[in-house]
Amino acid sequence: MVDNFDSRISIDKVKPAKDHPEYIVKEYSDFGGFKNVVSPLKSLDMRGLSRKTMDSYSFETEIRIIEKPHYVCKSSSWDSIRKIIDGDNDFGSTISMKTTLHEELKNTMAFPSISFSRDPFVKCKKSFRDEENSNEEKTVYKIKEYEPLNEEDFKGFLDNLWAYSKGMLLVPDIIIGHNQTVQGEVPEKTKPCTVDNFIKRIDSFYNLLKAKNKKPIFVPIQADQSIKINEQIISHYKKNGYCNIWVDFTGGAISKRRLAGLRGILRKLDEVFGKNGYVVYYSHLKREYRSHMKESECPASDMLTQFVEADIVGLDRPRLSFVPDEDDDKERMIEFGAKTEEEWEAMKTLNRSRIFDPASYYYYFPSDHPSLNKKGDTTNYLDPVINKAIDSLLKVSEVETVKVIKNEKNLVRPYIKDKKMFKNEKEIYDKIFGEEATKSLFGFKNSQK
Repeated sequence: MVDNFDSRISIDKVKPAKDHPEYIVKEYSDFGGFKNVVSPLKSLDMRGLSRKTMDSYSFETEIRIIEKPHYVCKSSSWDSIRKIIDGDNDFGSTISMKTTLHEELKNTMAFPSISFSRDPFVKCKKSFRDEENSNEEKTVYKIKEYEPLNEEDFKGFLDNLWAYSKGMLLVPDIIIGHNQTVQGEVPEKTKPCTVDNFIKRIDSFYNLLKAKNKKPIFVPIQADQSIKINEQIISHYKKNGYCNIWVDFTGGAISKRRLAGLRGILRKLDEVFGKNGYVVYYSHLKREYRSHMKESECPASDMLTQFVEADIVGLDRPRLSFVPDEDDDKERMIEFGAKTEEEWEAMKTLNRSRIFDPASYYYYFPSDHPSLNKKGDTTNYLDPVINKAIDSLLKVSEVETVKVIKNEKNLVRPYIKDKKMFKNEKEIYDKIFGEEATKSLFGFKNSQK
């Protein structure tokens, strides 16, 4: 057994930008077996990897990180997890890690990042509209109960997670304090996951995953939790030697609330580990800072995290709170002027299709994208796989570009300040680069611990 394996990633140098110390370049003597690795890094999207996009993913690099985010929230996703545990579902297919194409790529880490909307080992009750018995005067709700998962049987799920994670392991997250939104009269509400239960679950997951393991293991923390909760979690992580941290943005934008949460997380990590003692992976991000169904041009949010001490910028996932068992979005269909279900589906597809533009830091529909629309017909970019691949590659390229500029000039502001989005969105710029944001907002200390 290799239970005493040290999962820490060895950091050699920490070099903040002169004009924006929250942009940090780190050099690693050993990154999970890979040498000559320099961060920030940007993960590629597993959802964009297919035989038809394989060439795009095959570029030369010291390390290639491919992630598949998975949020367990809908009833169908909980049922799928239960079927994996019961042996009726294949883990790879359910978590969309079935493809083995990443095995053909050199210098690759590929893994799922999983977040549970509630404690999987606690009984849950959910309500949804009873269409048969509801009318204009009265809405009747049906209640569906979900039995807790068996903790002993869940070990099989974690064994699958280990097997399908190549090069790196992300311990599943559990959203703390989330009460399932329940409408109508429900005699018993779901108990939220407490911070003590969270720590207990993470320890249990970690201890099982570390057995016979040689992969770096990242443990979760949530950007929108209180400073008090996150300080308790980080103190526990320090005590147990967990210094690879994945920050779950819970599908939200880099808002004031999450910036405040991130500030507390980074300050505490500095305090207990020192700048050269931990690695942070930001994931389950929101792509756009804000978006509207019919608007093409939307400011980026996920790509801003490279300027907020990210070592690895992960992927996006939808922010879902109350998810009914039976999807009924007819009201939204009418609200946005769709006349048929086909037209409505086309509008939703287009809304999901925005692609990042490095020149402006906006997202655009493919037909409006400043560089892509110069190549002629953009219909292919509506294909979800091609769309994810192109978006991923543009982001990886941009993160590498910023890193090169910083290493050449030790500055990042001259490059970023002329971007169209930052010129138009002063509030966003000030949150990341403004005077208040740079008054040691994240507590950088030149003296390393």
